[in-house]
This record gives sequence, structure tokens and C-alpha cells, in this order.
Amino acid sequence: MLIINDKPGQMCNCLWSYSPFIALAKENNIRIALPHFYIYNSLFPNLNSDDNVITKAPIKALGSAKVLYFFYKIVVKLLKLFNRFFNLKAINIYINFRQWEKESWTNEVLLKKNALVFTGSWNCEKDNDSFLRNKKYILSLFQPDKECIQAVDRVFYKLRQNFDLIIGLHVRRGDYKTFIDGRYYFDDPAYANFVRQLVGQMPGRRVVTYIASNENIELSYFEGLAVHHVPNSLPLIDLESLGRCDYILGPPSTFSMWASFANDKPLLFLKKTSAVICLNEFSPIINQNEFKNGKIFTH
Repeated sequence: MLIINDKPGQMCNCLWSYSPFIALAKENNIRIALPHFYIYNSLFPNLNSDDNVITKAPIKALGSAKVLYFFYKIVVKLLKLFNRFFNLKAINIYINFRQWEKESWTNEVLLKKNALVFTGSWNCEKDNDSFLRNKKYILSLFQPDKECIQAVDRVFYKLRQNFDLIIGLHVRRGDYKTFIDGRYYFDDPAYANFVRQLVGQMPGRRVVTYIASNENIELSYFEGLAVHHVPNSLPLIDLESLGRCDYILGPPSTFSMWASFANDKPLLFLKKTSAVICLNEFSPIINQNEFKNGKIFTH
């Protein structure tokens, strides 16, 4: 069994980080546990019904995702104690407390039968070939619940009746104010300017912009543009909605990257306020940080 040690940020960081290990476990008939995913676990019913992935506590009466996390913490503390006196590898338990989240085991260890292998995910080497071979399986696991899908269906049915093209604008601020000295932090006038540039390259088309964000948006800056924005929208609804758009635009983020990857929709990252938007530079994501047009994203 594989046990993922880390929680590398928010939901989509976890999706990108965990998915290659889930695919590897599936291909090799090994179970995998995701104890740190309990915050988002209830959003994905297929994930909870897959025998290959352990998301809940082993005791039925206590079978919640959060209880699994506490079981995990207790087991780790016990192993840390036993590690002082025993060679855990001799009993097929692979855990390295000095490396911990950065521990990167070889496939020979990861695929051991009848073993417990604790591994990091975000900073570790991943079997991307296995991940891409199992893309449909991974996307089925992380399909939103019916309520989310139906809510998005209703919105996009109306948008498609009235518009020819939908631009998905991911407005990400929050921690981006300090991340890399605020390099990717844009205000509302900047976002509106990006959209105007893109719409200007779609003459004769009825275009609407779906704004996905948990931030307050001053819509007056988007005057003259057709905009759909729901304040305080749920992250999963915004993620599913971005994937329904014809083009996705936003600062570098695993959130918009997953929406592009899951739905094969062209994406363009905004890297500076003075960016010039070119329609022919949009391209779908085919793997984390990798675009279909061959470009690789780096900060």
C-alpha cells in the first residue's frame, strides 16, 4: 500500500500531485491512501467508491475521511517511536523521517506487494507515462458530484443560447499578493484589459466572459463587456465552469491548468500586467506545466 504523506497546498495542487501515484497504484494493483485529502474528499463521490483508493477510516463505524487522517497521524507517531529500535524496512515498512514529504522512492519500492510505503508527492519524481495512460480513470475519480454538474449545466445552457464564445477568466489574488513578490497579482482594470484584448480578436462573435474567483470583482471596470460572475461561488463549480469555456485566461495556477487538462481547452497564462494577448498562443494543457503546443511553463 502507498500512503501519501503530504498536502501540497489547495485542491488542484493535490489533484496534480496525487494523480500520478493513483494511476501507478491502479496499474499495479496496489492500494493507495490519501489521508490529507479529507478536506476535499466529499466533493468527489467516485473517489470514495473506488476500492483502489482509501479515503476513509478502516473501521466502518468511524468511516469518515477525517478519521482516516487521525488514524494516519497516530500510526506515524508509533512508527517514529519504533524506528528508534527496529529496522522498519525489515518488516516491509518504508518511511524516512528525515526526508518525509520529499522522500522519493524508486518504483521497485513503490510497487512492493505486502508493504507499507510512505511517500511524498509534490516534490517527488512521478511516473507521468502511467498518469497519462490512465487519464480517463483519473478524471472519472475526480468528477464532481451531480449537484455541481447540474448547477453548471444550467448556467452554461443559458450562456450558450445567447453567446457564440465563452472566455473563462480565472481571477486569482489572495496569496498571490506576496507570492514571488506579487508577480502574478493583477487588479480588476488589468484583468478587464486582458479580456478586451482577447475579445478584440473575435470580431463578429458574441462573446461573454465567465469570471471564476473567490475575490470581490468590481464589474464597472468590465463595462462594455458581457460578463457572468457569481460572487462567493464554490471552487468546484468554478473549476467545472472553467472547463466548459472555449478559452481559459488567468495567472499561472494549477486550478486553471486542471480545468484545461480535464477538458482539453486552450489556456493562456498571464505573466505580467503589460502582457499582450494573442489568440494563437492559447493551447491545452497535456500534463502539469506542459502545453500541447510544446511550451513548458516555468516561473
